Amino acid sequence: MNHPIKNSLIRIFITMACAVTLVVSLAWYSDYRSPKLNGFTRHFPGTTPLLTHTLSSRYTITAVAGFTATSIYFQTLNPALILRANHQLGDTSYIFLPVDSFYRTATNFEYQIDSPNIYLFARNVPAIYKWDLVSKKKISQSYTSRIFTRSLVLEPNRFFLRGFDSSIKIPGQIFLKGSFQQGVTYRESKLIPPHKDLGMPTDGILLRDQNTDRLVYVFFYKNSYLVLDTNFNLSGQGETIDPVDSALLKVGGGIKEGKTFGYTNTSPKRIVNIESCISDGILYNNSLIKADNESNHTFASNNAIDMYDLKTYLYRGSLDIPLLNEAKISRFKVFQHDLVAIFTDGTAGIFKIGE
Repeated sequence: MNHPIKNSLIRIFITMACAVTLVVSLAWYSDYRSPKLNGFTRHFPGTTPLLTHTLSSRYTITAVAGFTATSIYFQTLNPALILRANHQLGDTSYIFLPVDSFYRTATNFEYQIDSPNIYLFARNVPAIYKWDLVSKKKISQSYTSRIFTRSLVLEPNRFFLRGFDSSIKIPGQIFLKGSFQQGVTYRESKLIPPHKDLGMPTDGILLRDQNTDRLVYVFFYKNSYLVLDTNFNLSGQGETIDPVDSALLKVGGGIKEGKTFGYTNTSPKRIVNIESCISDGILYNNSLIKADNESNHTFASNNAIDMYDLKTYLYRGSLDIPLLNEAKISRFKVFQHDLVAIFTDGTAGIFKIGE
């Protein structure tokens, strides 16, 4: 004998089971077989990166300032304070430096430690300071005419910048070269001509390749990097593996206050390359573009670090650096076989990436 109520319940149960199965299948498909393809794949040769040490500080760590044979130096939110640790992130101590124009310096600064010197780039002062790493005595300082946004030292007395300059009448950025004795001595404005956009669409990361005494400029918003000599002459140009070949960022007018007119982006920013470093002739690049062979879950749970040979400009493979405390990488450097990462929560971590 048929029971209408029982049969109805069975049909409802079967329908619900099919619906659940369909939802789970669609979720799995969307996560691991995303229909949105970006047109490239990553491969992961070698060993899986292994987290070996971590470090947290009451002073938030923001960047790796440099290495010596025995120590790693970290930049903190406080421009007058550098954190030192050994290569196991233990035996920590602090370096306190007298910083001129403290509050203005704190708005945008970067340390570079290249033994036996400490360099402080106070980008909004704008000034560059040099101290002796051992005695902590200030050796010299140099001022620029306008603020700068990218900076590095290649030799004890030579610095390289990207920023604004009094010789440029429009609100754009150019490359600058100088010394502590003479200030800015060379200006390069043809490689990336300045426009009325504050240099935002062509913003990037200025790096040094110590093996070849060359400069590398990695664009934030497109799949390209420039290899330059120390006079900013183009030696070569490489592409990252993603297909984003033009910056999608557009800049327009902003708000006028008195005689000051501000500029802002008028389109959403799509950052392609968020952070990079160079070690032993290899460019390590943290990409924000998902490859077709990566699931959404895998990409969201890791930091994709792509590697490029700066001699051949060829892609060498990728590293997946996992999140730490659910935080993404904000800055990193590679030293020998270790990748030292700073995460967005201010924690530092060392990952073994080679033998």
